[in-house]
Amino acid sequence: MSENPEFITDKSKPTYRPLDQLPPEITYDLILSCLSLPSLICFSRTSKNYRHAVYSHPFLWRDLLFTSIRRRYRINDAVITSLLGSLDATTRAGVRNVDLDGTLVTYRGLRAVLRDCPGVQRLSIERCRGITSDSVAEELRVLPVEAVEVRQALATALIKFVVFKYWCVTTCGTNVSLVMALRELGGRYKGLLREAYVCELCGVGMSCEAEGRGAGYGGAEDHVCAPEVLESWRVG
Repeated sequence: MSENPEFITDKSKPTYRPLDQLPPEITYDLILSCLSLPSLICFSRTSKNYRHAVYSHPFLWRDLLFTSIRRRYRINDAVITSLLGSLDATTRAGVRNVDLDGTLVTYRGLRAVLRDCPGVQRLSIERCRGITSDSVAEELRVLPVEAVEVRQALATALIKFVVFKYWCVTTCGTNVSLVMALRELGGRYKGLLREAYVCELCGVGMSCEAEGRGAGYGGAEDHVCAPEVLESWRVG
């Protein structure tokens, strides 16, 4: 029986891809933005053109949510480094939310995220098995002063990490875990919160002072915890 030429694949002809017929803003901003991180990576492997387009599109990488991966406990420093290495500098700078919760990432992977993604505003490491509160504190110390937003994101992640750690080792319905966590934060990381430019009274981020004005907080006169505001509350 002879083969029907109509069904023989002709590799000389370009492959028809329906998504190529759509405007890029529809394909990438609307359709592909709905994919989870694993699905997005799988899609990028369908062709070289798609791979280049996906990995160079900042909007698709604003959120690195490794919690969407079923076997996230296999995510380690090598995986993080490889993924960040696949993104160009502009795309890495557009990353805003990184969720490492439940992974095996250590301080090395955390350092890679903080170094390569200077625009991070939210970081989650609560159940990250390879990270300790000491390693997070050390990363906060070595961050450049100019990276105020990243410092605040890391300080917030540190607070949640410590609270979660004590919450897991105590029984439900007690506040012992919270008290212990607050003691550790107050005793060991009060100075680190200052370094992160986070208000110790209310936890609100504060802007860094201009260079040469010392190591205090900038913009305190507009802050809810400014002395004159607190005094007005006491009088009222």
